[in-house]
Amino acid sequence: MKILWLGHFVPWPLRGGSLLRSYHLLAEAGRAGEVSFLGFRQSDLHPTQASLEDARTAIGAVCPRVRILPIPAERGPLFRQRLVLQGLRGKSYDEAWLSSDEMSRALVDEVATFRPDVIHVDTIGLAPYLSLVPQVPAILNHHNIESQMMARRAERSSNTPVRFVFQWQARLLRALERRWAPAARRNLVVSELDEERLVATVNGAVVDVVPNGVDTDYFKSPRERSVIRPRSMVFVGALNWYPNRSAMQWFLAEIFPLIRDRHPDATITIVGSNPSAGSDEFVENISGVTFPGEVPDIRPFVSRSAVYVCPMLEGGGTRLKILDALAQGIPLVATRVAVEGIPAQNGHEALLADDARSFADAVCSLFDDPPAGERLAYAGRALVETAFDWKAIGIRLRAAYEAAVLSRG
Repeated sequence: MKILWLGHFVPWPLRGGSLLRSYHLLAEAGRAGEVSFLGFRQSDLHPTQASLEDARTAIGAVCPRVRILPIPAERGPLFRQRLVLQGLRGKSYDEAWLSSDEMSRALVDEVATFRPDVIHVDTIGLAPYLSLVPQVPAILNHHNIESQMMARRAERSSNTPVRFVFQWQARLLRALERRWAPAARRNLVVSELDEERLVATVNGAVVDVVPNGVDTDYFKSPRERSVIRPRSMVFVGALNWYPNRSAMQWFLAEIFPLIRDRHPDATITIVGSNPSAGSDEFVENISGVTFPGEVPDIRPFVSRSAVYVCPMLEGGGTRLKILDALAQGIPLVATRVAVEGIPAQNGHEALLADDARSFADAVCSLFDDPPAGERLAYAGRALVETAFDWKAIGIRLRAAYEAAVLSRG
């Protein structure tokens, strides 16, 4: 089988949820046959030529045919504001951002020369390119149900003009999903919940659940007890992504003070790129908070911590940070939103809490009863080994490709 992968980013380095999903699915796609990667260079991900070449080399190791193009919309100042204004012309931010004449030409050329059996379109914002190559069966991947995630963000906004922009973008994204999800032979979603959301939004879409996963060999378990710092917490996530930032704002403003009232020596380490994007205005003068920034390996930071916290208030899909935490055998306290798409049961694989007091109580209970935390960690590791290993997920992905190719007839 020959697979053409159309990507909105180059999935390297492996430092975020979507990057991890796309890289591992790309690697698993390679087990089905020959893969050609045609993707965009996002300036935030690869600001230098050296970082781009590193990414090209890494992707080339699993996909020998690689072509990377710039995003025209990212040229010049205030490009995000200009893209939002495209909504007045009926284009969602994602669609306007990823529009490129060069990509259009490259896609038509690649289909003519590579002759793929199926095209993997890695996000809804790229779906309009399918109009150029209607003869090739398409797989449309949904990292999240973008319209639903944008609508949830609108609901949480207290700023009226900003809320209006989010609501308008949600409508535009919903229209984009309704146009292109039925046109794809298969739609990939990360969870049964996202399947329900997509089916509720779109009539006629064929949906396969291909969940996010975790490299269980990379994240070995169990941890060494001797390195765990008592009453320490960790969170992993880039603060320039709004759901991560809002989670930490809420945690540091409302939850952390409650924990420190009971355990004055409690600490939290927030691991991830761009801490300045959300740190200064709400971290100033808060003792016990550490920002190491982006790190090459999160495992030492997680292994030294007593509890992993994930107080997500919004977002969508299945959070790879949760799967990574469970795989590393660390007790988890999270909101129910954070574990959407993961069958983690309260009191068995994790402690779940949705208000500040309950969240703080859950964390303190694990500080006070380490054996209870060990039981949670053991059950969490068993869950990801059984249901979320990338090798097993790759079987689902290849089955979706085969079904799309067979439907061509």
